[in-house]
Amino acid sequence: MKNNIKFSIILPVYNVSDCLEKCLDSLLEQTCKDFEIICVNDGSTDNSLEILERYKDKFDNYQIITTENQGLAQARNTGFPHAKGKYICYIDSDDFIVPEFFEEIFAKTSASPDIIIFGAKTYYSKSGKLRQGQYSSKNFKKEFDINKLYSFHPICWNKVYRRDFLIKNNISFIDTRMAEDQPFFIQVILAAKKIVILKKDLYIYRKQRGTSLTGAKKKSDFAPIKNFYYIEEIINKFDVRKDLKQKIISRNLLKAVSRYPKCSDKIKSEYFEKVTILIAHQKEQKEKGWWNYFSLKENCSYLCIKLEYLKAKLQYKFAKKDRK
Repeated sequence: MKNNIKFSIILPVYNVSDCLEKCLDSLLEQTCKDFEIICVNDGSTDNSLEILERYKDKFDNYQIITTENQGLAQARNTGFPHAKGKYICYIDSDDFIVPEFFEEIFAKTSASPDIIIFGAKTYYSKSGKLRQGQYSSKNFKKEFDINKLYSFHPICWNKVYRRDFLIKNNISFIDTRMAEDQPFFIQVILAAKKIVILKKDLYIYRKQRGTSLTGAKKKSDFAPIKNFYYIEEIINKFDVRKDLKQKIISRNLLKAVSRYPKCSDKIKSEYFEKVTILIAHQKEQKEKGWWNYFSLKENCSYLCIKLEYLKAKLQYKFAKKDRK
């Protein structure tokens, strides 16, 4: 194995036998070969491990780590200590990348940025169509603007990260099974000193895959609430302007409140109780005037939060009557 590898790919794998070969083939087709692959087999019960083993001899720098099922966030954390590359890439094993992925990114690394952000196209599994979609770089500005941080999407796979930057700032994924990218996104964006934008769509995000966690219609977790508290803790560690802090808090509070209608019946009652505690917590924590922060353009406002909470209260009230 080479000592001065440019990129480390951390590839969590869990029951993706239907599309794993497409992902691995896209790595084989890279025009720049200066990378290693760290596959974390996260307790797969299908033949994903068998596929991983079959590709072992096709790459120079390739390793497989097998663990009990621990979820996407912890699988990424498990892979990180094994990485030797200057830059870290988190690729989801049901997605794939264009052949010029590393060649294009390599061209942006001369100034050693902490983060390089690029675009992604969306692949629809059912129709086989490839479109620009919501993650495309077509709407990116040429330079990163912290005031528009959410225009670059709070996901981890449309970015590469300098490994030393992640180590220095002790940045990892929090222990949650859903939406694990969002606290990670806030950490890296607030800690970064230099962020470079690459206005090209290099990643292919797969949508409409039947077994995808993000495709589940009913949610059975408390991730948005858990994420909120993590994010609040993160931004309190940084010297963040008041308006930016409010923007981040508002957006994630809205996410937590608006999740209630999507919850499964099994957790709905408990979820509403936790949201009520969260709302009370915010009213206690924030100085008078915080609730006046208003931005319909960002879709994160007192009015939106208030309306979503009112809807949740009404649904909870009617559901409680039905249970009697």
